[in-house]
Amino acid sequence: MAQIDEIKDLRDKVATLESDLKKERGKKSSGSDERRSAVDATKAVVDEIDKFGCGLAYAQLEHLSVIAEMTKTFVDKAAERNTGDQRDTLASQLRYLPMDLAEAALDTIDKSTSEVKRVVDKFNEKYNED
Repeated sequence: MAQIDEIKDLRDKVATLESDLKKERGKKSSGSDERRSAVDATKAVVDEIDKFGCGLAYAQLEHLSVIAEMTKTFVDKAAERNTGDQRDTLASQLRYLPMDLAEAALDTIDKSTSEVKRVVDKFNEKYNED
């Protein structure tokens, strides 16, 4: 018998909750609430665009920095390879120059693969900055 009373009480509570839910759904939100949420949403979008633009600008600057470093690495490696005891004459330097340039390019490409992370890190840093 107690179980039947408990079931009846639960059904009454469900009916009350459903009634309250219908009342809440029936209420019309005021125009100012809708405008406020639209303004908030617009501000959030603008803020995200600003953060993205700032992150992108700084990432591009960091990319230029990486390119400059890689160019310097290429020049330094090529000059380093094209000098020395084996290349003491201009003719030997010119003979080995294409190979030295190719080796310097490969060294630079190898080094540049680890430098790409800097660009992504700079974007993340500026995007997440408050």
